[in-house]
Amino acid sequence: MRGYLAVVMVLGAIGCGAPQPGLKGTPVSVSGKISQAGQPVGNVAVSFHPLDNGHLTSFEVSPDGTFQGELISGRYAYSIAQSTAKDSLQILNKIAPQFTEPDLQRAVNVEAGQTLEIVLN
Repeated sequence: MRGYLAVVMVLGAIGCGAPQPGLKGTPVSVSGKISQAGQPVGNVAVSFHPLDNGHLTSFEVSPDGTFQGELISGRYAYSIAQSTAKDSLQILNKIAPQFTEPDLQRAVNVEAGQTLEIVLN
């Protein structure tokens, strides 16, 4: 049993450093801000749905409407979703329903070091 546990732990450690399968590029740092009617929208999550390279990724949005993380450069549709914040559902209910689903007409281009401005109007 101890030998089996040791093998599982070693394989798990090796797997942690491996690149994710299916990624078509190297992730780059991005940051952004979400607003609606000129006011920041926070305590939600923003999801990026790849339209070419990349992978589905979601980021928690801070109370001040900002987010940051890593994405692979490319074009993404985005949507707003509930986050782990306790008032997230209340905030999400104040956002127009069309922003809770990805839309090809509402997309952003992601490049290294870019600041994304997402306006929910």
